[in-house]
Amino acid sequence: MLNAFGGRGHSALPPGRKTMLDTLSTWGTLFTILVAGYFLLQFLGKTGGPSRSSTVPPAADPLDFGSAKTGPPPAPSVPSDVRLASDRGVEQQSLAFAKTRQALAVARADDVTRLADECLAEIAAFDATVQPLLAGDDGKKVAGDPIQLARFRAVYEKDRPGKDVAERMRRAATDLIAPVRASQTIAKDASNPSDQVSGELDRLATQLAGLKRVWEQDRRTVDAVVADAKRGKQPAAAQTLDQAVRADAEAEALALATATEKERAKVRAEMKEKQVREAGELERKIEEAKIEKLRSTKLAEADRIQTDAGITAQKGKDVVADEKAKVERERLRKKAQTPEVKQALAPLLTPGYHQPFRYKAGALGIERTAKKQPVSFSRLQEVGALEQTIQGLGELADITGSRDDDVRPRLKLPDYTSWWSTSQQEKIQKVQDLLIELGPTLVEEGLLSK
Repeated sequence: MLNAFGGRGHSALPPGRKTMLDTLSTWGTLFTILVAGYFLLQFLGKTGGPSRSSTVPPAADPLDFGSAKTGPPPAPSVPSDVRLASDRGVEQQSLAFAKTRQALAVARADDVTRLADECLAEIAAFDATVQPLLAGDDGKKVAGDPIQLARFRAVYEKDRPGKDVAERMRRAATDLIAPVRASQTIAKDASNPSDQVSGELDRLATQLAGLKRVWEQDRRTVDAVVADAKRGKQPAAAQTLDQAVRADAEAEALALATATEKERAKVRAEMKEKQVREAGELERKIEEAKIEKLRSTKLAEADRIQTDAGITAQKGKDVVADEKAKVERERLRKKAQTPEVKQALAPLLTPGYHQPFRYKAGALGIERTAKKQPVSFSRLQEVGALEQTIQGLGELADITGSRDDDVRPRLKLPDYTSWWSTSQQEKIQKVQDLLIELGPTLVEEGLLSK
């Protein structure tokens, strides 16, 4: 050990004191090294060393020997940026779903608009086909053939929705979809179209498709009428088709008025005859009362007279019943010949090559026949088309609207009875009621096949 003057000499401290100093010196050196290392680590961390995650707890202070904590570390908390990202994802999914619903609704509205335009075009095509016929040579050919004239009148005078209905449906679709189109143009608009809007658009599409088919089928029927008239052997009429239609309608109206007046005259005559009979009967009863009162001794004769009167009255009742039945048959026959009935039953009365039948499996079928004739009344009964149920109406609608029958006028209704409107059901119900009332008479008159 060096002395105070730099030389080596003996220490003046006692041996025990020297050992303690050496120990303190050693501990001081270690303490200095630890402090220096701590500040060196802090410096390296700030100037590019590996950064500590905010979720990892800081290392224990090397100088704080008594501050160490025991037990498990606290659970890590969810960072705020993760929560924000999750919320943003949910919002984007909702927006994408709403935009898809908006696009589908707009596309459906475009379909309705397209159907309305096609329907209007079909109506215009029908007018373009019919109007030249009314005054042209082809129309005169139709006017010269009574059968083709009747077919043309059935289509020409048919009651069907027109241009105004199609335009109204088109405007309705445009008004319904306007708020949805406005929402579609706003990028962050996440409003969903109402189910009522989608349902109404579907209903408009169904009605427009049916209306288009009606006008298209009627136009094709007119084309078929012209083609059949040209192939026929009947000469062309001198008057135009428009004049022939008017004259034919006036003749039917006159015939109906004449028949009605004759029926009224007959009823009046029957009522007068009945009054005469009743007056005679009353007079007879009075006379019998006088005989009973004045000639009590001839009761047996009076009884015989009364018995004979009863027989006569029964015979009179039978005659009246026969006359009533005759009047009813005549009424049905005349009703069967009216233009209203012929027009309503044109899909069945018009001669054609198709007849209904029932497959062995039970399904309704339409088969082609070799003979051109009206629809068979007995077959209508066999397939259940005259049953007064919704199923019976459905069978009758299938028969009168079958696309296989390309000769007879068609009565087009939606394919399923649940799609029918009230007016559509009442239209096919009218056809069934007429068949039930007039079926046998129509067969007798040759208007329906047996």
